[in-house]
Amino acid sequence: MADDGSGTSSGTAPQRKYSGRSAEQRRADRRRLLLDAAEELWREGGMSALSVRAIAGRAKLTDRYFYEQFAGLGALIGAVIDDVLEGPFAAMLAGGSAPASATVQTRLTLGLAGFIEHAESDPLAVRIFLTDARHIESVAEHIRIAQHRVAAAILALLQPDHDADRETFDAALFCVGGVATLINERLLDNAKTVTAQDFAEQAVSWCARVLRVTDETDVRPGAAGW
Repeated sequence: MADDGSGTSSGTAPQRKYSGRSAEQRRADRRRLLLDAAEELWREGGMSALSVRAIAGRAKLTDRYFYEQFAGLGALIGAVIDDVLEGPFAAMLAGGSAPASATVQTRLTLGLAGFIEHAESDPLAVRIFLTDARHIESVAEHIRIAQHRVAAAILALLQPDHDADRETFDAALFCVGGVATLINERLLDNAKTVTAQDFAEQAVSWCARVLRVTDETDVRPGAAGW
């Protein structure tokens, strides 16, 4: 096929741009607008405030653009959960990257302190963990996965390169739910009496009892007593 002078000679039409942005970039922009709108509404009124019409309206987009990006409301809420929790997860993992010589409780404390500090700047991250979403199966599954992800991160600090048994994993999940509730209580208390670091130390000490961890515990695979 002859070159038509557009720089594209294979028969594929060149992608038109508006305001210097391609169609793909504009779709990404609309997706970001919808996610931001949903997050704002969730912060303001809880998950019950979310609907296709409300989200599209807040984003100043039509319903058609909503369904261009998401199969339905559950799919969007799942994407919001992933988006909101990415920051706290990164903060927790970065905080837990202590020197190898650090004690187990020190690594857990640094990781939790990072999560708490991020959560205080965006309380929605914690409230997601406490949301009852059983009426939307796909959303409930996203929350469950997020809870399991935190439990797995805790156990990764406790048992590097070692799979936890079911009882230990359930104990870590118990800690996730308990700590999320405590963080939410802290967020509701405007007059915070302790720093995030001190709060994390206290929470970790409780979790350590549940997980039967002490500063002297050797958590390496095959270590005596583990």
